[in-house]
Amino acid sequence: MSGDDASIPKVPAANVKSSRYILEGYDLYVLLIHDQRQQVKYISCDAEDMEEKSKSRINNDLERLKEILKEKFKPEIKEIGVNDQMMIPCFEKELQNVSGAISTCPNVGAFLCVFLGFGGSEYVYLGREKEEKIQKMEFAAVVKHFNGENCKSLATKPKMFFVQAETTSPALPRSGQRSGREEEDGLIRIPIQADIFVYFSSALAGEFWNEVPVTDTDKDNVMSRFVRLLCCELKELKPSSSIEIQKMVIRINLQIQEAKFICKPPEGVDLLPLVTSQLTKDLFLADFMENPKANV
Repeated sequence: MSGDDASIPKVPAANVKSSRYILEGYDLYVLLIHDQRQQVKYISCDAEDMEEKSKSRINNDLERLKEILKEKFKPEIKEIGVNDQMMIPCFEKELQNVSGAISTCPNVGAFLCVFLGFGGSEYVYLGREKEEKIQKMEFAAVVKHFNGENCKSLATKPKMFFVQAETTSPALPRSGQRSGREEEDGLIRIPIQADIFVYFSSALAGEFWNEVPVTDTDKDNVMSRFVRLLCCELKELKPSSSIEIQKMVIRINLQIQEAKFICKPPEGVDLLPLVTSQLTKDLFLADFMENPKANV
């Protein structure tokens, strides 16, 4: 067997022949990557208090997401905070630790990573080297830690990435090796990058036209429009829901398309979120709620 063949995940054929991901009775594993920098600068309609509001937005996005996820799915949650001291090797190590922890979970059914902060469709921006040079890491390099090759317990299971960052033209995930041969032992080889779903916010994260009040009655606290809509959709999920993730995404896109912004978006910027999907089955997140488990 060649080296390329050896890297292709092998799973029982029965695991790939269903038309729907089976989540009931399994655990959701969540990774939240968020910006912990003390100063956040961006261009806005009104420069007054922009750093304070930006920091508030990041914190509120994080807390609201954690609240909804814990309420609905009772997941295992890990966090990685990014600051100006975090270099690429340290960030890589953090990702490897999470991937390794998932590999030891016998009952993991899906993985959800939410990236809150500054970066983009092509890069995650990290700490600063000498002369204030910012380190950047390809976003595809984040995703690869959780594909079927590097995290075998997630092979044939949905791996979702929601990215709230400065994103206008997301790059496609790199193609994986493909093979559909079924082996004599009843195992089947699947693509390394199969079952990955990436949803990019598309809007420039720091601009005021992307900030909305946390609630309709609380105008002083803000969060990002993308994360607020995501939280609202997750909150509405019910055990009997038949809404699949693709339909949920369409509803979010429609609401952003119809939104009225305080400031006019920059020339040529498309606010609609962007999806890259390599899912191989229908994905219904409500299935996690059929048999809720105790808090972890």
